[in-house]
Amino acid sequence: DYQLCQTGSDSFEIRMQLQKALLEKEAEKTSVQQKLREQMLDILQHKQMQYVRFTLKTVEEILPDPKTGKKRLVVNN
Repeated sequence: DYQLCQTGSDSFEIRMQLQKALLEKEAEKTSVQQKLREQMLDILQHKQMQYVRFTLKTVEEILPDPKTGKKRLVVNN
């Protein structure tokens, strides 16, 4: 799973919840992060939004919204 968290007017953080087995394998975790970074850079370039900054953060769990019971795709910091 993943979630986007707006951290500023021109920046956001991508929170990635990886499977526990993958978290323990640093090489595979790094590979997933690199692929995601490349894809996001391509998307931003295609949309002419190269000025937008982002970071990747691996988290143990993305919690569901208490009101809806669903995981939110976008949240504000």
